[in-house]
Amino acid sequence: MGAESKSNNELATRDRLVQVVIDLSTEMPPEEITVDEVLSRAGVSTGSLYHHFDDFAHLIDTAMIRRYREMLRASDLFIQAALDEAENLDDVKARIAVISGMYAKLNTPEVRFERARILARAEGRKDLSKALGEVQEEFTESLAAMFGRAQGEGGWVNPDLSPRALAVLIQSYAFGRLIDDITPGTMDQKEWLFLVEQIFFGAILRQPTG
Repeated sequence: MGAESKSNNELATRDRLVQVVIDLSTEMPPEEITVDEVLSRAGVSTGSLYHHFDDFAHLIDTAMIRRYREMLRASDLFIQAALDEAENLDDVKARIAVISGMYAKLNTPEVRFERARILARAEGRKDLSKALGEVQEEFTESLAAMFGRAQGEGGWVNPDLSPRALAVLIQSYAFGRLIDDITPGTMDQKEWLFLVEQIFFGAILRQPTG
């Protein structure tokens, strides 16, 4: 076997182990996932696992970091479609109205709780906290850059607002719905989407000046 083929096979094995953990994490909390279950589903040996990871906790952490990145990327694509691809203010508003509903279907209580569990796992663990922080910072900077571009000359985002503050606000309102998720009587989805649109239309967007 050539060096390149061996490298590809090793990468495939590593990715398979990580993906199995991600899949299992949708069925149970990460701390309940066992080595035997991962090895069985991945179809690899114990030696292969410890060839790619320092220990089982390292594998779990790697999977959680990847999963966290996947969740953020889904948000990035939705917002990018509204800010970077729109042709005018009316187009932005129309896109926001559409993607708000679409994203709400993806940003379920289950996803929000999963994200909270991943963040909680990092408490008191510097390496994992740093890794998740870097993923989060990358996403926040990407959003801030998008808002910055939309604030350009003749743009449709209020130039008086901080792009980074906007990036944090967007993430906070989506993730912060956990507050409502744990209550016995949750708010009406249509009323929530209407409020989000009004915040966008009234405080963030503006009529281009160019």
